[in-house]
Amino acid sequence: MRTREQRLAVLGPTSTPSSPCPGSTGSTSVPGDLSLSLELVGAEHAAELRDVLSSVIARARAAGVPVGVYAYDGEQAAAYAAEGATIVTVAVDTVSLRAAVAGHLDVARA
Repeated sequence: MRTREQRLAVLGPTSTPSSPCPGSTGSTSVPGDLSLSLELVGAEHAAELRDVLSSVIARARAAGVPVGVYAYDGEQAAAYAAEGATIVTVAVDTVSLRAAVAGHLDVARA
């Protein structure tokens, strides 16, 4: 397993705790992709992944660059926005499609 600093380095080859991506004009975090690259897959790693995302948001804000995050639902989107994410996607395709299909199945089965 990689150390926390090694995991954070995945975010950019010259990343440091105080500067997420020197020279960057913005940052976008995709939690699903990030969880795979950091080997933080599954519910048992959700808190650690959330800490990483919070760190990305804080470091980007400190560097004065906008930061975007893809959220899986409205609750997550609100939390990312409250932390200072400047661009937040409120849902992702897999979650939205699952909800839509479930709704259509409910109608069809009624």
